[in-house]
Parts: sequence; C-alpha cells; structure tokens
Amino acid sequence: MEAPGTGAPTLPARETHEHRVATVMVTHDHDVLHHCDRVVEMVDGRLAS
Repeated sequence: MEAPGTGAPTLPARETHEHRVATVMVTHDHDVLHHCDRVVEMVDGRLAS
C-alpha cells in the first residue's frame, strides 16, 4: 500500500499519456512535479514558465 497522497498524481499522468490528451493540474505540492511533462508557474497572479 502506498503512503497517503503518493498515488494520486500517477492516475491522471497515466491516463493522459494513454489517451494522448492534456491534463491541467493545480497544486502547491512540488513533490508531484516529476509526474508532469511541463510545469508552468504562477507568480504574482501571472503565468511564468
């Protein structure tokens, strides 16, 4: 069994790749970023990549 909170990002990441679609995930948890193909940050209310 996985630790709480560790399995949540893997399902959307797997589904996104299997179905070749885009998924937008908003989080404050930097530990899940390794599941992402691209990360865009928001700084002072503006998108910054």
